[in-house]
Amino acid sequence: MLLVVRGDLQSETGWSRATRALVNCIADQFTAIAGVDRHFHPDRSTGLFCGGIVNESAAMRLGSSHPGNVVLHAVLPNDIVRYAGNINLGWWFWETDALPATSDWIERINSLDHLLVPSPWQGEVVKNLELRVPVSIVPWPHSSLDLASAYNNKASVTPALPIYHPWSQSQLRETLDIDRRYHSGLSDQKSLASLVEMKQALFTGQRRRLDTALHDYGGYFFAVQSDAPRKGLPVLISEWCRYCAEVERPNALIIKFSSLNVNHGAETALQRFSEIACGASRGAIGLEHVYVVLDQLSEETMESLYRGAIATVSPTFGEGFGGTIVESVRAGCLPIAPRHTACAQLLPDNYSNAYQSKPYIGKLVDQLPIQPASGSWHLPVPGEISRLMQRTEKLSQEQRDSELSKLRQFMQETLSPNTARNTILAAIKSCSNSSGAVNACGSLHA
Repeated sequence: MLLVVRGDLQSETGWSRATRALVNCIADQFTAIAGVDRHFHPDRSTGLFCGGIVNESAAMRLGSSHPGNVVLHAVLPNDIVRYAGNINLGWWFWETDALPATSDWIERINSLDHLLVPSPWQGEVVKNLELRVPVSIVPWPHSSLDLASAYNNKASVTPALPIYHPWSQSQLRETLDIDRRYHSGLSDQKSLASLVEMKQALFTGQRRRLDTALHDYGGYFFAVQSDAPRKGLPVLISEWCRYCAEVERPNALIIKFSSLNVNHGAETALQRFSEIACGASRGAIGLEHVYVVLDQLSEETMESLYRGAIATVSPTFGEGFGGTIVESVRAGCLPIAPRHTACAQLLPDNYSNAYQSKPYIGKLVDQLPIQPASGSWHLPVPGEISRLMQRTEKLSQEQRDSELSKLRQFMQETLSPNTARNTILAAIKSCSNSSGAVNACGSLHA
């Protein structure tokens, strides 16, 4: 039996890594696996998918070779294209409780034989849609959640990792002026080259080695961020400035930052980060203690950054899963995180570092067009993240280990690869046993 997987298969995004983990836990049930990478990028598709990569036409030909073949659509609903004569499964991550107002998402979801969702929260969202397709909950499977704690092990962090100070307001104005002059069309080639050199020099001047930057700090907090509005970068910066104003000697904040625009280079990414950070800080102290990681990092380097941190901070307004929360715990670092949307399944009811949030229905500034203006988001209550930063840095090693142990035990039960495997195989068996599920559904509208 063949498995065809469609989605983001080779990048290091959360959804891509989740898809690979899901496929790995059922791979031994198939004689062959073919992947259709819907988000290939020559510079970013560095992950190892367990099957062969083919184009859509080849995958459809392979799928049609046997009526019992399985197709996993690990894509947004607008990208579901039913493979006629096969068992079609969907696996879809979403961060808010409403669908795009003008779309055929429900029709495409209903063309599947079975829908898998990554959290009980999303299960409730799709239940309210009154779909015809059966739904099962299959979280991103994780193993290795029983590792020993390694809190604040600075020796484990890559010492020469390049990190960057965000540009100050005056430096940011200078970079924007260089851009204006470069794009004005009034400069000759020699002048253009000079402007490029000037901006490169400003960028290089912000670079530090990680070990050098951390030399004067007792420790650091860590966050994984992008310029996606729902990730809450302005809130993180605002809470960080509040923290710096309230403590006598602040620690550092290291942010792994990436831009939604995959074509942005490191200089543009730092400029984008600096624009957001300067606006959110409103001139308050704190940015001088912030450092940005712009490179793509290996899993081992990311794990070392988690492992060395006092805590990780997730100021998110909505999550389809919350992978950074799990990665933090797996590496031995306590997360500061919300209990809303999909994050709720990752944190026990009595977890002390879960912050309060308040609901907001509406459109976020610069949010993706695909996200509806009628969707619900969850904004951190002001001061909550700063309070938990201060709480966490005062915990003893014994207290940390105790909280980590409870988190790991809780996540092991929720995120078991065995449980995911059994749920998926049960869904496939149910589809195979359903009268006409494989042979009768040859069009988009099942």
